[in-house]
Amino acid sequence: MRVIHVLQGLHAAGIEHLALQLIAHRPAGVHCTLLNLDRSVQQLRSAFETQRASAHLENIVDCPAADGFLLLWRCWRVFRRQQPDAVLLYPFSRPMLWVALAARLAGVRRLRVHVGNAAPRQRDQRMRWLGEKAHAFGVLGLVLEKGPAVLFGGAELAFAQEAYNDL
Repeated sequence: MRVIHVLQGLHAAGIEHLALQLIAHRPAGVHCTLLNLDRSVQQLRSAFETQRASAHLENIVDCPAADGFLLLWRCWRVFRRQQPDAVLLYPFSRPMLWVALAARLAGVRRLRVHVGNAAPRQRDQRMRWLGEKAHAFGVLGLVLEKGPAVLFGGAELAFAQEAYNDL
């Protein structure tokens, strides 16, 4: 199975560390590519390059920051070229709706989004709108029972297996 992990920059933050863990502990037969949507953010570049050097990560595709139709076009081109079986979106945000649409237009059948931090209450309507739009594109939430805290408890392999099983 070919999986593209999509991040909005290689920030030194929790979501990027989650991606590193899932890539490092991927099951046999899963081939991972990283799509970095903001090549100006490179704080964790060396960590992802280490994954690439150890053959856990096949490729890193860097794109300049974009939004709207330009983001859709760039992602569509990557997805058409790579032909993934699944796309895993990490930050649940408005730009990721363009990425999800690009994946669908490129023929990707399995899309998952990791919904990490809950949105503040004052943004309920906005998050409801995002959820409805994501559902319209066929994007499913990646529900992990153990949660990110398990990454620091030594159970990374089981956590990664749960994530990939959902794809």
